[in-house]
Amino acid sequence: DTEGKSLREYLASLVLEHKKVSILLFFLPLGYLSHEQNWHPVYVFWFNFLGIIPLAFFLGEFTEELALHTNQTVGGLINATFGNAPEMVVALYSLRRNEIRVVQASLL
Repeated sequence: DTEGKSLREYLASLVLEHKKVSILLFFLPLGYLSHEQNWHPVYVFWFNFLGIIPLAFFLGEFTEELALHTNQTVGGLINATFGNAPEMVVALYSLRRNEIRVVQASLL
């Protein structure tokens, strides 16, 4: 129930309700730091992989909540659009680096 809640209050309640997923947010700064400090690519990958899990989860929660405040058609369109956002990030990043196989695999 988001009636009467500010965005900050909603985000705080969402993080507190899903503590098991939220703990993975710890890996976001580690992912950034590992990239910037040129750590071994395995660490960079795993820190960023673990950090993106809660972001994808929370994006799904947001789109479902947003869809509840629209009609069925618009709600479905919102879910389809934002539900594919993580795949689009991977595809665009990989295309910039000419990693065609990664793009192809992410589309399967």
